[in-house]
Amino acid sequence: MAISISPLLSPSLHLPPATHPRYSNPSVREGSMWLFTTEKFKGSRPLTVQVNFEGFSEGTIVGDELVIDGGMATFQVVEKVGPNLRCKCTDPGLLLPRAKLSFWRNGELVGEESGLPTLSSKDWADIEFGISEGVDFIAVSFIKDANDIKHLKAYLSRRSTETIEDQILTMI
Repeated sequence: MAISISPLLSPSLHLPPATHPRYSNPSVREGSMWLFTTEKFKGSRPLTVQVNFEGFSEGTIVGDELVIDGGMATFQVVEKVGPNLRCKCTDPGLLLPRAKLSFWRNGELVGEESGLPTLSSKDWADIEFGISEGVDFIAVSFIKDANDIKHLKAYLSRRSTETIEDQILTMI
């Protein structure tokens, strides 16, 4: 048995599925103002998107573009409110559950050093599940640097009674 982990290629995030029927696949209109927040709340709030990575707004500045799923919709950051972002839609589209977000500045992706982890909390949960099920190896794609693998190996050596830390396949 194996686990394959494919972290995101760029600084992207996932939007959790909306829980309110009216907003299950909200259409984003040009000029509408949206709040992207890490605040946890039940249900749904109009024109508010829950983001599942605490440091998602670090490194962004007013004027950056927030692009949903490679162009399904585009927003411009108009204000940073603590860790949250208030954004104006500049290219309308749909916000689909688990959409990926990326930030752009002056036509370039805002960085590899954006603070986003190579392995997400879901990846760690999958790894934990794999350990409990006795996986033979773990395959990890798109690693940023060797320290990510060293961290994973150290974690596996502490958590697993078998030598799974020697069974990591990587693609850099």
